[in-house]
Amino acid sequence: MRARVLLLFAFAFGCGSVRPCKEGTVFLVVTSDGAARAADQLSVAVTLDGVSIPTTKIVPRPAGAASDTIEFNFAGGYGAGKSLTISVVLLTGGTPIGAGQITHALDPGCSSLTLAIGAPPADLAQPDTALVDAALVDAAMDLAVPALCDNKIKNGGETDVDCGGTCPPCGSGKGCTNGPDCASKICTNQLCAIATCTDTFANGQETDVDCGGTCPIRCGNGKSCLLGGDCASGACTAMKCAAPTCMDKVKNGKETDVDCGGGCPPCHALRSCAVANDCASGVCTGGQCATPTCLDMVKNGSETDVDCGGSCSGHCADSKSCTVAGDCVSGVCAMLKCASPLCNDKVKNGSETDVDCGGSCMTKCAAGKGCAGTIDCADGICVMLQCAAATCGDMLENGDETDVDCAGAVCPKCADGKTCMGAADCQSAACNNNVCAVPTCMDMIKNGAETDKDCGGGKCPACADTKGCTVGGDCGSRVCTMSKCAAATCMDGAKNAKETDIDCGGGVCGACADTKACAVAPDCASGVCTTLKCAVPACGDGVKNGKESDVDCGGGCTGCATAKACTVAADCASGVCTALKCVQAACNDGVKNGGETDVDCGGGTCGGCLGTPSKSCASLPRTCGPQKNDDCCASAVVPGGTYNRSNDMTYPATVSSFRLDKYEITVGRFRNFVNAQNAGYGTRVKPPVAGSGANSMMGTGWDANWNASLVDDTTALKAALKCVPVFTWSDAPGLKENLPQNCMDWYEAFAFCVWDGGRLPTEAEWNYAAAGGSEQRTYPWVGNIVGATYAVYNRAEIGVVGSKSPNGDGKWGHSDLAGNVWEWNFDWYAIYPKPCADCSNVQLAPSRLNRGGGWYNEAMYLLSSGRSSFTPVGRSGSVGARCLRTP
Repeated sequence: MRARVLLLFAFAFGCGSVRPCKEGTVFLVVTSDGAARAADQLSVAVTLDGVSIPTTKIVPRPAGAASDTIEFNFAGGYGAGKSLTISVVLLTGGTPIGAGQITHALDPGCSSLTLAIGAPPADLAQPDTALVDAALVDAAMDLAVPALCDNKIKNGGETDVDCGGTCPPCGSGKGCTNGPDCASKICTNQLCAIATCTDTFANGQETDVDCGGTCPIRCGNGKSCLLGGDCASGACTAMKCAAPTCMDKVKNGKETDVDCGGGCPPCHALRSCAVANDCASGVCTGGQCATPTCLDMVKNGSETDVDCGGSCSGHCADSKSCTVAGDCVSGVCAMLKCASPLCNDKVKNGSETDVDCGGSCMTKCAAGKGCAGTIDCADGICVMLQCAAATCGDMLENGDETDVDCAGAVCPKCADGKTCMGAADCQSAACNNNVCAVPTCMDMIKNGAETDKDCGGGKCPACADTKGCTVGGDCGSRVCTMSKCAAATCMDGAKNAKETDIDCGGGVCGACADTKACAVAPDCASGVCTTLKCAVPACGDGVKNGKESDVDCGGGCTGCATAKACTVAADCASGVCTALKCVQAACNDGVKNGGETDVDCGGGTCGGCLGTPSKSCASLPRTCGPQKNDDCCASAVVPGGTYNRSNDMTYPATVSSFRLDKYEITVGRFRNFVNAQNAGYGTRVKPPVAGSGANSMMGTGWDANWNASLVDDTTALKAALKCVPVFTWSDAPGLKENLPQNCMDWYEAFAFCVWDGGRLPTEAEWNYAAAGGSEQRTYPWVGNIVGATYAVYNRAEIGVVGSKSPNGDGKWGHSDLAGNVWEWNFDWYAIYPKPCADCSNVQLAPSRLNRGGGWYNEAMYLLSSGRSSFTPVGRSGSVGARCLRTP
């Protein structure tokens, strides 16, 4: 492609004494098809009599301007005849696509030149013919554009735009000279044809010539492939279609299922089949291999013969195959065949009544062997299908027995009513008229079940102490020791003497356990006897029993009322057990009790409850408050309302609800801030994020300009916190962790509260909490009395935060709103703004507000109306802070 580029000089008269010569402006004009306009880079070189002149100023084209401007400065007085040459090269992506050059003689003394690249302005005056010759005006040159495969031009050896020839192959419908010019490899009538599945070329998405890929024909063995689906065999190995095998994990060839059947190994159950031989089970049903069963008329599975032996419950008949005797009905497996029963095969089979005897066998069974009748037994006695020897239990009277199976030399004594020859023949030791008599408890003989003469045995009266016995029930004491009846005790494991149950009750032994028998309440450990049974302790039985700490309360029952006995806090309704007595619920006892909705907060009687826990108390123990057991990060909701600032009705104010920390910031909380991960908080190393702590009444929050007022780093901060002799900070945790942090300036107080999820309170908010809202309290507490039980003041020692609770608490449970340390407010110190609805003083002033008085001050500074101020970078042993949060 060729482009026409015109370099045109136009001159205008210079002004001033610095440049007395005429100046020149060069315009680059695109005169044909836009090659210059498509350039994304322009290179300009200027020489004077062959010496390069550097550009001293490049001015980008202003919005809407027609040209970029490049300025050149020359030393004055060049003299006539000097020649200025300007060369311009157009580039796209760093590649030159055109160039132009023009030479012109400068006026003597010319000191500067402005070169403008672009279209000449519409109001350009006619060039000064005295200074421009016609050759320059008409000069134009053809720019040769290099052939590229991405310049969207058909040039060089391309057969179509940016394709064919030396460029990538062309798509269908593009120009070509031969097949290699085309992506389809087919050039017909100098146009690239579309690839098809019948063009005898491997093109398009085919994996081999006219097969695979998107073609419906699958490729044969040895053809190229990408996936198994490209191949007729369904197997693509090393990008070549493989011949079917019985191990290629594809159902192909004559297989009836993947790698099985049709000449491959038989298929398992539920796999496809065509004939029975395709299946390991030998059964093909409905085109699917069946699971072996003991009814399928095929020897399969673990069967030793067709549907018998092995895993089948049915045993195989004689002559059937077997592996073990258990496979056979006869119980005999010989040479892997089931044998017929014999009378010498050492197996009970056939009609034998025992092993190789009885039944059809000539051999009779010995005593103890099985029999069906007396004919099967060697001794002629078959009892309960078992051959017996003549004995004292064969149900026959024989030998020297006096009755069936009794008496004589070897048989047992005869039972009552049996024939006897004397007392020695009878179990009862009484033979009357040749008949054994029934034992009685009055026959003066130890007989029958008696354990001693006429006692024991369950039918006769219990035996007295020292009499013979076999079990405790034989004895009056219910205790049989070494076959003798023992005297009753409370530890003998028997209910005897006056006991109401085993070893308990009756006034002689200890109280009985629950469910044991009783006669009166004292018989029971629970103190309750109901329907002659000791009742299980209950929380409503009117008795102190079980784990109860007092009657029907504590120990798992309802919590005990005030003054009731307790052992642990859980015994009390208030959750507080002091000196083994339950005490009344309070808003500072560290327990959720009374009407509270959470620990020491809510319920209308205490202050509002905590929101999200503050990060400053992470891992800190509960060491705040009068008992040093409260959460140092506790906070309480202050419901909004209207009141008079400083108790002056000329300064009314309305505030919205907010949550104010119950306690002043402690040393322990501030230490977590100083030592937090990525230490440096509150210093120039890690100042608060600009805008953090923002609130509608406080402007934009943290101002980045405040960063300059922070100390350099954590080391400097720790040093600054030791501002006076009476400072609370220590570089390592100590005994002051629950004291208020003093010596912090206003910026550090702001940074801490923002880091801890809150912000500093405005003066209107702080004063509202201290005055009890519309109650307009003189001091934060109720009444106009002030003393050491209400606040830390009048040069007292700095105290644990909340040490004066609950006496000195404000309306919503906030401690130390008067005394201990002054507290930074957000506002600049100024006259109260009017009107005031969630207002604050945000106009710059010399000092910031602090309120509440401190440990060093007199009582007058504790008034809820009191105000004070301090320079924001100032530090004092009497100044600290507390944070406010979203309710």
